[in-house]
Amino acid sequence: MSLYKEYSENGELLLEGQFDSRGLKSGLWIEYSRYGTIIIEEHYANGFRHGFYKSYYDNGILWCSGWYKEGKKEGEFRIYDQSGKLKQTRLYFKDHLVEELNKPFTR
Repeated sequence: MSLYKEYSENGELLLEGQFDSRGLKSGLWIEYSRYGTIIIEEHYANGFRHGFYKSYYDNGILWCSGWYKEGKKEGEFRIYDQSGKLKQTRLYFKDHLVEELNKPFTR
């Protein structure tokens, strides 16, 4: 494994993660805003998004969360407004939108 970090011209950390022995993205990758807040957390396996994914507004409030499987959206993705309130749930199967709800999904 080799660690990767990318910095802005001002020396601020923008992106960090790791590559496997084949040079493919692996494990947790984190992207930061110009303000230093996390804007994306995503997991990789064999170079593909694989696992839990989160993205945030610049103010640090969660914008979207969901799962990827071998690079494709899978299952429930939740979309939040800028105050953090759940406003929509989308259901995916192999990266295809199956259902879009304008209210929280309940099981």
